[in-house]
Amino acid sequence: MLSARTGAALDRATGNLARYLRSAPDADLSAIAHTLAAGRAAHPHRRAAVCRDTGDGALTLAILDPEQVATHEAEEGRDTAALVLGGGVAGPATGPGAVELYRDLPEFRAAVDACATALELPAVTGPEALLTTGDGVADFVLQYALARVWESWGVTWGALIGSGPGQAVAGALAGVLTLPDALELARAHDAGESPTVPPARLAPAGLPLAVGGEARWLEPQEAADPAFWAKPPAAEADPRALEALLAEAGMLAVDAVPAGAPDTTALEALLHALGEVWTRGVAVDWQARYPAELARRVPLPTYPFERTRHWVEPPAAPAPSAGAAAPAAPAPAAPAGARRCGRASRPRTPRSSAGSSRTTSAHRWRRCSAGAPTTCRTWTGTCSTWMWTR
Repeated sequence: MLSARTGAALDRATGNLARYLRSAPDADLSAIAHTLAAGRAAHPHRRAAVCRDTGDGALTLAILDPEQVATHEAEEGRDTAALVLGGGVAGPATGPGAVELYRDLPEFRAAVDACATALELPAVTGPEALLTTGDGVADFVLQYALARVWESWGVTWGALIGSGPGQAVAGALAGVLTLPDALELARAHDAGESPTVPPARLAPAGLPLAVGGEARWLEPQEAADPAFWAKPPAAEADPRALEALLAEAGMLAVDAVPAGAPDTTALEALLHALGEVWTRGVAVDWQARYPAELARRVPLPTYPFERTRHWVEPPAAPAPSAGAAAPAAPAPAAPAGARRCGRASRPRTPRSSAGSSRTTSAHRWRRCSAGAPTTCRTWTGTCSTWMWTR
């Protein structure tokens, strides 16, 4: 994770980090990521990259592969996002990828175990079986567990969008449905049954909900109606209408199940989605993202400050006015045969008549006869007269 005040500074920081990674192939990549995420201030221009080792990181930052790098200018005031939950989910986090997340992420594992307990799944079956059946229950468990992972990383939901099996997930995350009731709805709808929801178990929604196939926020009385949840879930609403709804609310849409390239692992796809969310301005708790054993900081290239010169130029000398004194006249040349007496005397300004600003310079010279220095005569010259003195 990198950020800077300007795009130019971000590019310089990216280049500096790429060169550092290339020069330190044995560096601890987890410590580097933790230092950048939790040890640096977040600025508007942001970039996040997912890499497997320092060599991959250096190459990724050098070529800025869009499948591994997210670059955006964070929108001011956008701290929350809207979680989009649907049906027929696909991507690296499904099937075997979901089992991988169950083994690698404690928060994901805890959510899946809670679903297995709510369904009273036999212990011999194992919670992982819930993730590989490919039905509505598997879609529910996967999206519910991923939502809990997002929340454990400090991402706050401003609203929930649900369709298909995701409608029941949205009801559970908003607190309207209990987890057992939401799972029973997903199972019954998958089996084509008509479930019932006891009215006493419904609670007020803790978040705005847009479910039921319409791009609008659910009214409180609708969320409290058992018949609304018992009916078969509607298909996804018009994407453009949902986009307009979220734009009006100032929220970013985040898919619960991240997409990714075919060779991307489930964790890489999830981390890339997290970086994408952060670069767009959504708040992330990076301290919670990294466990205590990975919370180590290391020296890294510093921020590339963009130094600019702010020099106050001295004012230009004013032009002389019409009544200003004229500059002193140059010293007169010595008469033929005269030489300078010792060292030059200091210029002096003789007295002048009142109102006169004329200045002159006085010089003493000595003329000496050849072979008879005692017959030297001293004279004084000014710019206008010559005076001989003995």
